Amino acid sequence: ADEGSGSMASYSEVLRRLSFRNPLTGHYSTAEANQMRFVHSQFRAQLRGNLPEILTMKPDFSLPVTEIKASEIDDRVWHNRLRACTEGGGRGERRGCGIEMQHQGSNLAKHCRAIIDCTCEYQQSRVKRTPLVQGKGYLNDPSSLVLQEIRQWVVEYLSRAHDASSSCLETTVARRRYVEALMNFEQFPPGNLSEITMIQTLAQVRSHLNECVAKIKRRIAGTTTQQRLGALISMAEKMLLSLAQYLCLATRDSAHAPRCTTMKELAKWVDAMESTGEVREASFLLLRDATRADAIRRLYNLPRPTPPSSNREERQGFQGDVKGYGGKDEKRRCHQQPDRQPPQCELDEWIDIDFKLPAKEDDGRDYFSSRHASSLESAGMLEEFCKDPEILGDFVEMHTSLERMAELLIALKAAKSVSVLGGQLLLVGSAGREMSQVLIAVEQLLNFLEVKMQRLDNACDETFVALLSPSPSSSTAAARSSTRGGGGGGGGGGG
Repeated sequence: ADEGSGSMASYSEVLRRLSFRNPLTGHYSTAEANQMRFVHSQFRAQLRGNLPEILTMKPDFSLPVTEIKASEIDDRVWHNRLRACTEGGGRGERRGCGIEMQHQGSNLAKHCRAIIDCTCEYQQSRVKRTPLVQGKGYLNDPSSLVLQEIRQWVVEYLSRAHDASSSCLETTVARRRYVEALMNFEQFPPGNLSEITMIQTLAQVRSHLNECVAKIKRRIAGTTTQQRLGALISMAEKMLLSLAQYLCLATRDSAHAPRCTTMKELAKWVDAMESTGEVREASFLLLRDATRADAIRRLYNLPRPTPPSSNREERQGFQGDVKGYGGKDEKRRCHQQPDRQPPQCELDEWIDIDFKLPAKEDDGRDYFSSRHASSLESAGMLEEFCKDPEILGDFVEMHTSLERMAELLIALKAAKSVSVLGGQLLLVGSAGREMSQVLIAVEQLLNFLEVKMQRLDNACDETFVALLSPSPSSSTAAARSSTRGGGGGGGGGGG
């Protein structure tokens, strides 16, 4: 038995060295294993991403993890998948694409079909070859796996590349580099009598990718400054709302969950809570200051807040005209509605002391100090966060960033208003330097927020784990948090 096992092992080794597969196990030959190692190295070097499942191998490179079925080298199957993406069948993936985006996808669809045709043709020809004479191919050999992965990328990404963005261009160029790197005669030598070779097939794929790159570049060059600014403004507006929604939930420990489906709704909720004095928390004051910022009010065309008062008739009959929020000693005047004569009084003279909240602080961290302990009920944050100066500072600075992002949005909208025919030349001419400064500021703000948000996320995760730990102190904290979060509309507390 030992001699038989040794003979079988030596037989397998001979086959591997001669670049033949073992007919009993179907394991890769040495040449095939080396081909896949080469493919893996080029994929990581050129595309800088994780290997897709179709290219994943077993640890010893004896076999691929995924098997390819005979139907998967049928070009008709792939054309059906492509048609589902480009002609409306894949509505789930294409939801939200406008007419302009669909047009870009249709420009690239011709090349996607051509890549499917040439790769399937090569695989079908290899399967039909005569063994030992023409070098018959296997469905799961390296060539088939490479071409299968290329087709998957073409159908799942390239055919859906509707936005003609710089990201799309970079991805397509990287894919072209990867295909060029695979065009290696030593790794993929031609068959003895084969009419179509792997190198020829890859050359056809590269040619079509060249055409796709050229079309994407032309589309990007044809995009007007106004369209680019419009896309940037839309993205920034979504980010501002997302940041506000994040701050309404992250690190808070409050029975009052802010309503924030839109910035206007958040501002309305803040005004209502302050006018009634229902929320007396330090974290609430950060939201108040953010929504009262002049840039936020101008960006969303928000009305001036009603000054708080304990008298319902006064709250309904007067509208506060808040001239500024620069400091607590700043004078603020009020006036009546247009049909009534405004009283000559300062706001501080007629607000009921029970409803009065602290004026705006230059540094939001001061709200959490002992100086305001008598006028506020709580911090509105978990105690662990309040004790950590870094986390508290990040939390405050992210609230301040709402105003800064609003200021940048106002600048971008002003630039878009002049980026029509003729005005576009102005943006790239005399005002080009100022415009680039705005874009640099947007990038810096996004990088700043990314760092702050990452630290807050980590702190929330650590606190959540601590609340779930079996220690008595964390059980008490968890009970307190669940009690606060269980009230009507109180789902925003508890980190």
